[in-house]
Amino acid sequence: FAQGHSYGGKTDWVQPTSHFGYHTSIIGNHTLDFIRNSVAAKRPFMAYVAPHAPHHPCTPAPWYTNSPVAAGAPRSKAFNASSPDKHWIVSQQPPLTAGDAAQLDGVFRNRTRTLFSVDDIVHDTVSLLLELGVANNTFVLFTSDHGFHLGQYRLGSAKRQVYDTDLRIPFLVTGPGILKGSSVAAITSHVDLAPTILDMAGVPVPKAMDGVSLLPLMRGSKPGRWRQQVFVEYQGDGINRDQIGRIQRAPNNTYIAIRQAGAENGVNLAYAEFDASENDFSFKDPYFAELYDCSADPEQLTNLAKSVQPDKLHKLKQDLHSMQGCSGSGDDSQTCFPLV
Repeated sequence: FAQGHSYGGKTDWVQPTSHFGYHTSIIGNHTLDFIRNSVAAKRPFMAYVAPHAPHHPCTPAPWYTNSPVAAGAPRSKAFNASSPDKHWIVSQQPPLTAGDAAQLDGVFRNRTRTLFSVDDIVHDTVSLLLELGVANNTFVLFTSDHGFHLGQYRLGSAKRQVYDTDLRIPFLVTGPGILKGSSVAAITSHVDLAPTILDMAGVPVPKAMDGVSLLPLMRGSKPGRWRQQVFVEYQGDGINRDQIGRIQRAPNNTYIAIRQAGAENGVNLAYAEFDASENDFSFKDPYFAELYDCSADPEQLTNLAKSVQPDKLHKLKQDLHSMQGCSGSGDDSQTCFPLV
């Protein structure tokens, strides 16, 4: 990315003071230098590469500004859908106007263009590993910190909600012992990343650490038991609106949730409780609940919390609160890593 160092304008996140260049490309260039220097010094290395793209303001590199991309944000069933049965931030959203939709389409296009520079990092990093002869004993992990909504449920462009648009992320891995083109159907979360990286490095994973290593699954092992749910939480903060004026965060947009998915028993549910308090995160008296059957309703359009059988709702509530205060993933910590 030599041209990344020569661009002297505003980056996609900061106004440069001690350096000039396109932010994502600068990160890419430093990554390549770090790998070259580490291999030359015969040092084991770990590069944590975290470009700001495609976050707002999602400014593409000058050389990608006019690159052709898809027309705009996907028009799924949830796009501009009325959701009166959801919690207050979502239920009170007015319809998107044509101008709102046009702005969201512009965000989608520029987010895509910023990712071309991320693609450059991935391509050139993998190419360098091959060139230096270390690809066969180097793991490469590709993932994200969160999903994103663009017009779903009449929301603007943001994250911080409990739906799959915001929760689900890609996770791709290549490295020693991982079969090319293989896939693993197991419910995982960010808490599994640190144990997985430690395992890849041959370092014992402390039982006090949340999550478990995914390396055995990636290498084809089939555990007799695996978790059926993961825990999700978010604590709302100050009022903030996106570029079309929609609320994207607020103090009482605070929730805990479980996302259940298991091939063994066919479960595919999302259950969440919302707390209106700005200070209490105990959820002893949540003001609202949402429940979705994600097999029958993958767009999560219909909240079933008020219509489901009370005993089923009570079981979901127990499962959720058992995970809220758990810690560690040892064999005696079934609430943190519930197995089937």
